[in-house]
Amino acid sequence: MLPVHPEYVCVDVATGDDVLAAICFGLEPCRGMAIGARQLGPSPLVEVWRSPLPVTRGRCSGVSFAANGSVMMGNIAVDGGETEIVTARVYEQLVDGARCAGYPHLLRVWNHVGGINADDRNLERYKRFSAGRYEALTSRGYAAPEYPAASAVGVAGEGVAVYFIASRTPGLQVENPRQVAAYEYPPAYGPRSPSFARATVAEWDGGAMIFVAGTSSVVGHTTQHAGDVGKQLDET
Repeated sequence: MLPVHPEYVCVDVATGDDVLAAICFGLEPCRGMAIGARQLGPSPLVEVWRSPLPVTRGRCSGVSFAANGSVMMGNIAVDGGETEIVTARVYEQLVDGARCAGYPHLLRVWNHVGGINADDRNLERYKRFSAGRYEALTSRGYAAPEYPAASAVGVAGEGVAVYFIASRTPGLQVENPRQVAAYEYPPAYGPRSPSFARATVAEWDGGAMIFVAGTSSVVGHTTQHAGDVGKQLDET
């Protein structure tokens, strides 16, 4: 039995005692974390992570979370500020909160960055985000092979919004042998390489779950198959 599973549901059924997290994209009001990203399609949906085990809720190191004895989920959002500083603070708080709650092993982090490709003091904002994340994880003792799967996508507005899942037991970090690990990218991609694994495999009694990172159609560290979605998917 997996201790958590995601689903996409209508707003009116996105609640319940079994909910670890509810993520609303472009929806107001939201009984969960609101992300400023416009949904595509006719029927707005909410991303809900449900638990077959009893859920407890708490707050640790400034992070509100829900947990079930195997995994926890939490979220943090900061509306504005200098990207590196904001990102570093968010990640320090995220790691400290997970450790404080007793779930020290990050499995997957979903990052949402306002204006992710915008120029930010002569550097792309994503590169500044990567620098802040690297500094925070390094300060908390992470080595590159321990980075969790993660994604970073652009949203409207400013600031950084993050939600994450962490476990009592470590996952297995997985890389694509055809790709350079993101954390080993050359300096052309920014002052600090992106600090994430291509995937993380979490195993529990009775099953496993693969958390795939936000990654792209890359061979080595170069984008391939522009304009061909099928080949891009095969490569990923």
